[in-house]
Amino acid sequence: MLKTILLAAAATGLAGASIPANATANETEIQPSMRVGYGDLNLLTKDGQAEFDRRIARAVRKVCRSGGSIRGVGDRLASRACMKATSQSVAPQKLAVLEAARGNRVAVLAKSLAVIAVR
Repeated sequence: MLKTILLAAAATGLAGASIPANATANETEIQPSMRVGYGDLNLLTKDGQAEFDRRIARAVRKVCRSGGSIRGVGDRLASRACMKATSQSVAPQKLAVLEAARGNRVAVLAKSLAVIAVR
């Protein structure tokens, strides 16, 4: 069945149509991601901010380890690099949320931010 679908797609020119010819393997992979909710937190308090930080850290660990168990040194190094890069990539979103909470701006209404693995 799958062979038939792939052959039909190739015959109609659809196979790989959405992947640029010069795309690398990482660009064509779907990166693990998750949303971190904060609508139930008071981000004006230290406790609320600490819980927000814990939720972000938990999400970073999950998206960077979503490929399964970490078996060897290479897996551990790749996971640590992913966690560092992902934490850095989410920092501007976190700061914007905290600034919006301090200013009581509408931007806080989103009530979640995206954590996407950076590999």
